[in-house]
Amino acid sequence: MFSVAKFFSGSTPLIGILLLSLGHSTVCVAQQLTFVTVETSEDTAVSETVLREAYGRLNINLVIKKYPAERAIRLANRGLVDGEIQRVDAIKHNYVNLIQVQPAINVLEAVAFTRSIRFQPQGWDSLRPYRIGLIRGIKFAENNTVGMNRDLVSRYQSLFKMLDGGRIDVAVAPKINGLISIRKHNHSAINVMEPALMHFKLFHYLHRKNLDWVPKIEAVLHNMHQSGELQKIRQRIHLTLLETPTPKIQRCEQIADCERLSEEPSVWKNKNTAMPDEI
Repeated sequence: MFSVAKFFSGSTPLIGILLLSLGHSTVCVAQQLTFVTVETSEDTAVSETVLREAYGRLNINLVIKKYPAERAIRLANRGLVDGEIQRVDAIKHNYVNLIQVQPAINVLEAVAFTRSIRFQPQGWDSLRPYRIGLIRGIKFAENNTVGMNRDLVSRYQSLFKMLDGGRIDVAVAPKINGLISIRKHNHSAINVMEPALMHFKLFHYLHRKNLDWVPKIEAVLHNMHQSGELQKIRQRIHLTLLETPTPKIQRCEQIADCERLSEEPSVWKNKNTAMPDEI
């Protein structure tokens, strides 16, 4: 027979333990945490995969819900979910209910995309002469383009459609997200401008109601970093996202298991890929 499900309050809200009693035996079902992340943002697949693996070692299952960027972080900060999958370091100053988890679990390369113009980016101020498009709620782009001529949209598909149609001169986005969106929607005339505007470390955030989980998940993530697992996951997923058909990209977005879609590729051997501690 089933016993009553017990839900904890205080430091572990939203986590339930269901005890299934069969005769004298008792089976404990894994606990569950709910996190949000940015919809249509392929770069989150790295962190989703890392966190599913890390929390799995603590016998915790994850539910990941995807929303527009601004809505996602507000839900997390209000404690309506257990935290955010990944965000840049700077958000900790404005969203004080979110606790940053160490170490960084992903790296973001912020770049400018153009269609009809060519220039060599020299930091954020080099974008000032142009009409700029960016995703609403993506804080690194919002914070570094304040006072510039810019349009904010909710989806990458809309952003690159505007760029391809000449409604903006420059689109600012994470490089991996932009490259995938360009390929998926056949925007072949759009180019990546080098060098990158900036590199960012990306961190996992827990709402303060889950403070007790911080040292536990940090210990697991530190071990994964030291063993090289974080680097291998990031490399495999990026390769999978960029070189496999759209159905597998969608699968990565839904269940974040890109590292299982291909064996470790030889193309990554001897490849100098910057990881969190190197940025």
